Amino acid sequence: MGETLYVVAYDVADNRRRARLAKELLGFGQRVQWSVFECRLEPPRRARLSKVIAAQIDPTEDVVHIYRLCGSCAPRVATHGLTTRDFTHDEEPGDDALIV
Repeated sequence: MGETLYVVAYDVADNRRRARLAKELLGFGQRVQWSVFECRLEPPRRARLSKVIAAQIDPTEDVVHIYRLCGSCAPRVATHGLTTRDFTHDEEPGDDALIV
């Protein structure tokens, strides 16, 4: 079985946990928004992703959604607007940031 596209979106309450999770997720895919990653994964890496997430979050305060895009859906993903923003640095959005 080949790679499947997953979208990982999270809301982590604690700054330190959020930064650690984001750093871990960089090893699985590309950051496309401050709290959203796109990851192309084969089944063993997908299983590893869930373990890494579980180890980084507090399930009483945080939430992580993993959306699987099927093979026929992934090519239909549309992006509108700025697509070249650099999300590779550690800076977090400021108080005036709108995160969707």
